[in-house]
Amino acid sequence: MTRGRVILVTLSEPYPFGHALGRWYYALLKELRCRRYEVRCLSVTTNRSWADLAREAVEPLGVHLSLHPISLDSTWLGRKWRTLRRPFSYTLSEGLRTDLARDVQSGYDILHLEQLWAGYLAEGRARSLVAVHHLSALDLRGLAFSVRFLFERCLTLRAEVRLLRRLTVIGTLSNRLAGSIRSVNRQARVFVVPYALDPSLYPFMASDRWGEPVIGFLANMKWMPGYLAARRLITAVFPHVKRHVPEAKLLIAGWNARQALSEFVNERDVTIVENVSDPRPYFDRLQVLAYPVPQGSGVKVKVLEAMAWGIPVVTTTDGIEGIEAVDGEQCFIADEDATFAQRVVELLQDAALRRAFRQRARALIEDQHSPVPVVNRLERVYQVL
Repeated sequence: MTRGRVILVTLSEPYPFGHALGRWYYALLKELRCRRYEVRCLSVTTNRSWADLAREAVEPLGVHLSLHPISLDSTWLGRKWRTLRRPFSYTLSEGLRTDLARDVQSGYDILHLEQLWAGYLAEGRARSLVAVHHLSALDLRGLAFSVRFLFERCLTLRAEVRLLRRLTVIGTLSNRLAGSIRSVNRQARVFVVPYALDPSLYPFMASDRWGEPVIGFLANMKWMPGYLAARRLITAVFPHVKRHVPEAKLLIAGWNARQALSEFVNERDVTIVENVSDPRPYFDRLQVLAYPVPQGSGVKVKVLEAMAWGIPVVTTTDGIEGIEAVDGEQCFIADEDATFAQRVVELLQDAALRRAFRQRARALIEDQHSPVPVVNRLERVYQVL
């Protein structure tokens, strides 16, 4: 006997080692099935190999999964008109919309829409929950690189506000995001539900994974906070670290990394790798995850993953958002360049401190960011709906 029927729509594949949010989608689907929910999942796909791997991962769980490539309007004018009328709705193909309408007609208990732009599908549909993972109003605050960037930022922020005002039930990852959402839409019911990983996918090691003192992080450099964090790490943090730990190395990996950071690719002891298909080998090389993100909203999945794998973390206040970690207990939190660099040096020079951080951070993941406690909170939202 099932406990209910959930239709889940995601804007990327539910593959746990593809897009960052795929970690959460996989963990959510797995836990919902463990709790005897009937689950229908419709996902946008932009990567064929990830689509195949998502099927292999999800279908054995008993989830009915369909994957929908993005289908753009055939004409330039059609694309521009759609962007102006409903910005960022281009990911929601006619095939996905048709399948969803058929599934809704068949009956459901909860329509769970992951990421803000999936919220276009909530209109006129009862018992809809829209999960908002970040806000561009916070991610892009104060940034201005070009006239085109300013135009795109204005278009994004306008669309974000217009869509948020039309939603009635919203889930998000942190109290800061919840406060920002409520300031835009005071009528909506807003719930905070943490991000979850499946710890069984992250073999924990109590000792260093790599002999060399390698620091760095992985991020999509097309996401502006990730790019700003990389520049800051290379120019402001790493030189200080090198003065105290001359043998230190820096590794940055992620989508578009070498192109976005082209001016640094020949820097001594700096390795930049782009468009990695599997993040695990790069995590394995890190002795410390150093992620000095200056701004950016939502949970930083790379921080949670490092904690799950047993990689000590140094990050900023924004970098630890949505994670109930305490500075000096599960990680170091520092917003000033000099302090940040000094915390990295402390970890590189103290093996006992690294071991302590590993143990406490992994315990935090299992206690607060694994599927059982997180879906417990999500089920309470489902019950409200």
